Amino acid sequence: MQYSWEQVEAFVRAARLGSFSAAARELGKAQSAVSTAIANLEADLGVNLFDRAGHLPVLTPEGEALLGDAERLLARGERFGSRAATLATGVEPRLVLAVDELAWGPALVDRLTGFAERWPDVEMEFLFGIVGDIALMVAEGRAHMGIMVPLADPRGRRVYAEEAWRDAESRLAGLDYFPAGAVPALPVVAAGHPLAGRRAVSPDELEALRQLDITSRGGERPDALSGQVWRVDSYWALRDLVRAGLGWAYLPESLAASDLDAGRLVRLDLAPAGEVWRWPLYLVRDARRAPGPAARWLLEALAKAV
Repeated sequence: MQYSWEQVEAFVRAARLGSFSAAARELGKAQSAVSTAIANLEADLGVNLFDRAGHLPVLTPEGEALLGDAERLLARGERFGSRAATLATGVEPRLVLAVDELAWGPALVDRLTGFAERWPDVEMEFLFGIVGDIALMVAEGRAHMGIMVPLADPRGRRVYAEEAWRDAESRLAGLDYFPAGAVPALPVVAAGHPLAGRRAVSPDELEALRQLDITSRGGERPDALSGQVWRVDSYWALRDLVRAGLGWAYLPESLAASDLDAGRLVRLDLAPAGEVWRWPLYLVRDARRAPGPAARWLLEALAKAV
C-alpha cells in the first residue's frame, strides 16, 4: 500500500470543505487533479472514502472512520516540516537545563513558558540537584546550562572555598558563571516544635537542637550550626522533615510560603526585624561550547527569572 502526501491532503481538504472544487481552489490545483488524487487514494486503501451519488461528495462510513487518522497524519507531517526548517537554521533540537531546587518557582516557569512559545520545536529536559551538582552536570555535558547557588550559604559563610572546589574537580575549570538574582531563605520549624513562637532565638539554642540541612548528591555539605544534623539531598524532602517536627531548617521562601500561611510552619526570629536572608543564584554554562540560538535566548531569559 503506497499513498502520497498530496493524496491524503486532498482527502482531508475535500472532507473539511465539502466539495472537490473547494478543495482544489484552496490547494491551488485543478479540480480534476484533486478528484484523481482522491480516487488513487481510495484505490491504494481499498475503500471508498466518498459517496459521489449526489451533487456533492459525502463521506462514507469508512471515510469518516479514516478522516481523523488522515488529519493527524497531516499534522505530524506539518510538524515534521516545521521542525526540519527550524533545525536548518542552526536551532538546537533539544536542550537540557540543570536546576538547583532552590531556583524552581513561578518566575522560572514563566520564563520557560516564554521559551516554549518562542521555540516550540525545541525539546526540553530538566535535571534537578543541589549546590555543586548543577555545575558538575554542565561540566560533564549532561546539561547545556544550569541555575545554581554559589559557594556560600545565605548567612555569608563559605560552604567550601571556591579554589579548593575547582581544584578538586578539574572538569569545572571551563565553566562561566553569571549572576541570576537571589532566592529568599527563611529559618523555620513546625508549629509544634519547641522553638515555635520563641522570640530572638539565640545561636546556643539552635546549636542544642537538631538542624535539618542539605547535602549535594556529590557530597558537598554546608557547615552546620547545630551539633546534631540530619541531611537530605532534596529541599522538598527537607520541608517534609521540618513539617514532621524533626528539626529546624532554612527553606526557600517559595517552598515554605503555603505552610507558613496555613500555620503548619513557623518562621524563627533569628535576624533583625525585617531582614531576609537570600541565597544568590548563578547561571552556569560551559565556556568551551558555543550556545545555539535557542540556548542564547534561554540564557538571557533565565538571567531575569529569579
